[in-house]
Order: sequence, then C-alpha cells, then structure tokens
Amino acid sequence: MARPSCTHTRSIRIRPIRPDDGCKLQRLHGRLSDSTIYQRFHGPKPELDEVRARGFAALDGHTAAAFVATTGTRGRIVAVARYYKIGATTTAEVAFVVEDAYQACGIGTRLMKRLREQALRNGITEFVALLLPRNERMLRLLRAVGPTQIRAESGTVEVQVDISQADAALAPTATWCEAHSRA
Repeated sequence: MARPSCTHTRSIRIRPIRPDDGCKLQRLHGRLSDSTIYQRFHGPKPELDEVRARGFAALDGHTAAAFVATTGTRGRIVAVARYYKIGATTTAEVAFVVEDAYQACGIGTRLMKRLREQALRNGITEFVALLLPRNERMLRLLRAVGPTQIRAESGTVEVQVDISQADAALAPTATWCEAHSRA
C-alpha cells in the first residue's frame, strides 16, 4: 500500500479507546506488515484473536489506558497507543503501533501526548518500554518525552522515561512527509 500524503492525515482524530473497538483492532492488526508486527510483539503474530482484542479494548482509563487514531467516516483505527500501570508504582509499560501506510506522519507523537496527559492525571510519572534494538522510531519518540535511561537485556532494549518533565519536546515538528515534500 502506498504511503498517504501526510497532509491527508490532518483529518485523523485521536480518541480514547472504547470497549466496542475490539473488532476494529483486529482489522488494524490484519493490515499491519510482518515487520511492524515483529517490532510491536517481538515476534510473529499472524492474528489478533477476539479474546485478546476485547481485552485490549476494555480498559479502565486509570491503571490501563489507550488512545486510538481514527480516519474516515466510519472511524477506521490506524494506530493505537496504550499503557498498563505496573503494580502499586508510578510506572507504566507503554506500547504503540501505527499502520504501515501512516507511519512517519506524526501520529505516534500525537498519541504520546494524549497518553502522557492521561498517565500524569492518574499519578504515573514514568513510562517503560521493551523494544527491539532496531526500533529507532519508538526510541526517538520516547526520548522526545523526557529524560531516558536505556538498558540492553537479552535481545531487547528497556527504555525508562521520566514523563513528569515539561512536554515542550512533544511540540509539533516537521514530519517525515513534510520534510521530504520540500525536496
């Protein structure tokens, strides 16, 4: 699928996930490339079953929260970002996935901004993510949020980021499409 012009992604809306989004998450998963699935799940995952999709969509908004990016009149989900609070701490694990055709257009940054705001309202001050070493986009996104600590461990990279700092780093910047359309 050809990458859409980032100017068309301005109509994308960010909203909290809803319990009835399970089927839409399954359809999103079906549109992801093997590479994107591997980056998100750290291995092959040919399908997102109904039980897991419902679980991903039915969150309380406090200890677990997610936002989706939607497009079109039917609200097709093209990206999702989520966190799960870790026990009685102020830390939450985060995960993001953006449909291949919409990557590098700033959607992850918009999702991060909303996810961070929600987390701070719920007393969370640190995000942690386990990444594959080649997931440079996610690493850049996490570094843009605040001070990070990075630790490599058995084929993954653990990134801890202090989200309590000012969010000036999440101000809009030129997206990949904007930068390359000037050429």
